[in-house]
Amino acid sequence: PARITPLAMGRIATDVPHGSGEQFYAVWCCASREEADALVAGIAATGWHDYFTTTHAVGAVDDMAQHLADLAAL
Repeated sequence: PARITPLAMGRIATDVPHGSGEQFYAVWCCASREEADALVAGIAATGWHDYFTTTHAVGAVDDMAQHLADLAAL
């Protein structure tokens, strides 16, 4: 079975600098990239995209040192 856990979801604040144009968010924790891909495919299979504009962002959970190293490499 997939190990996919919903962590948070709600309405996105519109009064922040450089905010998103999206209205709602959901954060999921997936045990692997394959499971993240399965979640994205499952969302598409429901017909969700026929009714809502969706932006998917998939990435690993890094610590601050790795995050800063990734930014410095840009």
